[in-house]
Amino acid sequence: MDAISSSKRQKVSEGIGERSSTVTSTGSVLSYTDNNGPRTPRKGEVVVEERKKKTIFDRLYGSIEMEPLLIAVMDTEEFQRLDRIAQLGGSSYVYPSAKHSRKEHSIGVAHLAGKMVRRLRDSIPISDDDVLCVEVAGLCHDMGHGPYSHMWESVFSESSHEKMSQELVRRVAEKIKFGDYFQDKTRNHVEFVCELIEGGEGFLYDIVSNSRSGVDVDKIDYLQRDAMATLGTRAPFDINRLLHSCRVIDDQVWFEEKVAMDINSIFAMRADLHRQVYQHRVANVAELMITDVLRVADESDFRVCGARLSDAAKNPAIFVKLTDGILEAITMSTARGLEAAHAILDRLTRRDYYRGVGSGRAIPTLPLCANCSHETQIRDKFCAKCGRSTKDRDYVLVEGRRVPPAVDRSDKDWQRLLAERSGVDRATFTVVVSKVKRGWPRAVSDPYGNEWVDYDPIANVSFYNPKRPPSEWKKSPKLSKMYLPQRMLERVVYCYYKEKKFADYDRLEQAFNALFGNFAVDEGRSNINSPSPQRVSCTTPTSQLSLLHQAHRGDFDSPTKTAL
Repeated sequence: MDAISSSKRQKVSEGIGERSSTVTSTGSVLSYTDNNGPRTPRKGEVVVEERKKKTIFDRLYGSIEMEPLLIAVMDTEEFQRLDRIAQLGGSSYVYPSAKHSRKEHSIGVAHLAGKMVRRLRDSIPISDDDVLCVEVAGLCHDMGHGPYSHMWESVFSESSHEKMSQELVRRVAEKIKFGDYFQDKTRNHVEFVCELIEGGEGFLYDIVSNSRSGVDVDKIDYLQRDAMATLGTRAPFDINRLLHSCRVIDDQVWFEEKVAMDINSIFAMRADLHRQVYQHRVANVAELMITDVLRVADESDFRVCGARLSDAAKNPAIFVKLTDGILEAITMSTARGLEAAHAILDRLTRRDYYRGVGSGRAIPTLPLCANCSHETQIRDKFCAKCGRSTKDRDYVLVEGRRVPPAVDRSDKDWQRLLAERSGVDRATFTVVVSKVKRGWPRAVSDPYGNEWVDYDPIANVSFYNPKRPPSEWKKSPKLSKMYLPQRMLERVVYCYYKEKKFADYDRLEQAFNALFGNFAVDEGRSNINSPSPQRVSCTTPTSQLSLLHQAHRGDFDSPTKTAL
């Protein structure tokens, strides 16, 4: 019985017939006929060497064994370039030890993916071919990342790293005789690996990229690796305990109920790393400056293998040449139009960063009372401050569910509003809205039957209890409020001024402070503001919330959106 019920897995590879029961060595050194003896390669033919298992030492997991196919994938240009792409982008400007690469992370994900799928074998039959496909998907899931990882995607928005990863997997498969490493020669294993990277329905899709609950081996690995490289700390959860508790039920990965707190710790750790590392003030500014350099370079005469950066982002043959060394290439280039890029890189080298306008300002992420603009919990029937009904709270629709207006506003929305109120040119400053989620999105109903978007670490995770009959298994046990924050979503607005014109800076700062007032981030629990800020209470004056409320109602477009 095949482990995958989806019809996707039944695709037949083109031009590959049934092989004999004797599994031959891989590569073109051997004939594709029934004669398994060696032959002499033709002139000009590329000979693919037979790969064997190898043991690799990883800083997190110690010695790990890699299958021959994984070694073959690793020994390609497409994968080896990940060794020259930093995992954390601009975080190394804050944490000098944040030098680990996408290659290191990818090997760790492949190891955890193999470990998890073999554990799932205890509850449902899974073929050796499927196990190998899951491991390859873990190894290749980040192969499509461009220079400086997610910064590249923010500049060239059409370049999705998942889509490029799939293109590069197909490219690698042609080089290494991919199908010869599998027992079943009638299946299109390459396309199945691509589907695993993208995610989908079925338990095998939950392992590397879990879009249903967010609990996958990709997240488990990068949280541990990033915490160790930056803060020198280990994860507050036990990986072996977590993986040992999983099993397949109803074509999904379920976890034993006793590890609910471990899963909560995963999302708590993710939120902490966002505050302390990923969205650190200096890291954010450094990344903004790098993205500005990439934009200028794309509009200049600078070329990579004869192509503009935006064209290279869509061409796999050129894309594999792109690494973090792109900044050094731009620095040394004399192409016309790079003067502004050189100036920004010079500032970056001297740590002359864009100047922060004020400090980070937290946006209310809970629904606001229509009467007094005080924040209310979604399930509140009356406002705790004024006692009025919460039925008429302001909202916008996102995929049919309600969210507070401020939550749905983008960086460009706030930038446009500040430009209008200050009179400062939008090109001279940037607005960044950080987002820290404590869990995965879910729908929560208010007392009046309206669905709002909220976040929860375990609501979308399925749990079982082996000591009880299946009829009593709860889909998600409830965590005590003492383990959860009051807000499951935090959004903070930052403004950075790029120029040296003090008059414009003063006007921008006045407009920024007038709009957001004293609603500052609690400096005691976050590193995302300036290193030595003045501590400001996180209690929002009602007048400031009212001002924000008025801004949401009067300065933006239609309150109906279609995407979250």
